Amino acid sequence: MNAISIITAAGLGLRIKEYSFTKYGRYVDKPLVEFKGKSLLEWSVKPLYPLITNGIIEFSDIYIVIRKDQDIEAFKKECAKINKMINIICIDKLSKGPAHTAFEALNKISLRRNI
Repeated sequence: MNAISIITAAGLGLRIKEYSFTKYGRYVDKPLVEFKGKSLLEWSVKPLYPLITNGIIEFSDIYIVIRKDQDIEAFKKECAKINKMINIICIDKLSKGPAHTAFEALNKISLRRNI
């Protein structure tokens, strides 16, 4: 089976923007904001662990989708803390929503691997 998991992280994070300014003194992308000691990105990956431990997917089957204008280095660093095999896919611009983001990512992923 060629199962993958796509986690969309390409939104503007407007509802948490003020919180990130208060907590960090600057705007931080929503998935990188920490809550209870873990980034929201880590909280998003955590439910996939049973799929990984049961051999359904591997960390290399996880794709985090961001916009090219987001801080890719910060995302790489955060992904490396979770697992170095997690992939980052950049889309060109803000999409029409999470489903459109996933579709854009799927098009890019399908150029890299058979899915």
